[in-house]
Amino acid sequence: MSGSTIQWSAPNGMACSAYTAAVLLGGLYRSGRGTGVPALFSAGEGWGTLKYMLDQGAGDTMKAWDPSTKSNTAYSHP
Repeated sequence: MSGSTIQWSAPNGMACSAYTAAVLLGGLYRSGRGTGVPALFSAGEGWGTLKYMLDQGAGDTMKAWDPSTKSNTAYSHP
């Protein structure tokens, strides 16, 4: 994963789709830059955070951040 991706994601968090977030997190670990991942998991309270998914009733990661953006979302995706 490039340094520019790392620099961009630090202040922006997971400003991407829920599916792409899994790719982002995996890429951070594979590139040896996984130390910032716990902060991304616990960052913020609003839309686009894993806490927000939990607040929606998810017990696993969802297909989208919010059912309003994907009406047939499921609660069992990687």
